[in-house]
Amino acid sequence: MEIKLSGFSNDGGIYKIVNKENNRIYYGSTSRFKKRFKEHKNNLEMNRHTNTFLQNDFNKCGTSAFLIEIVEVVNGEKKERLNRE
Repeated sequence: MEIKLSGFSNDGGIYKIVNKENNRIYYGSTSRFKKRFKEHKNNLEMNRHTNTFLQNDFNKCGTSAFLIEIVEVVNGEKKERLNRE
């Protein structure tokens, strides 16, 4: 799993998880990128992710098929991040 933080690991905002094999994209928002990316990675590897589509793709394609990257840094409240998402 490739993770691109672009120097914003402690910031929050909008991110995406891309399956490079079939181009499916999962979008999310967080208050801290580094922490959330670690949670996604751990949940997927333990077969416990709440998004069944993402989990099934991960199980089928493997860790190397995925890229996690920041879409937009959003400093502010959760409501603002969700609106941008």
